[in-house]
Amino acid sequence: MDEPTSELIPRPTLVIGSVPCRVLVTGSREWADHNRLWTALNQYPMPMVVVHGACPSGADAMAGGWARRAASSYGWPVTEEPHKADWHTYGKAAGFRRNAEMV
Repeated sequence: MDEPTSELIPRPTLVIGSVPCRVLVTGSREWADHNRLWTALNQYPMPMVVVHGACPSGADAMAGGWARRAASSYGWPVTEEPHKADWHTYGKAAGFRRNAEMV
């Protein structure tokens, strides 16, 4: 996957002392539009928890990358909450179970 060309700027609104905004990101494993996803995440107020399905590619990977970069490079109050599907235990139902946990 290519790195996005857009930056994490402008800085989202920081709401001091507020409960973190929880943003659930779901999407295709083939999703490749970093700019669209990162631009959308930039619109949410801080602090933020980015919830995603922990897939190593696509929308999940990009959402996790945004959260880590926002926190480490920019010092924004963002945390990442990955939910990996347990395919070994739940077989074909693992994705559905994981999605229910995220919601």
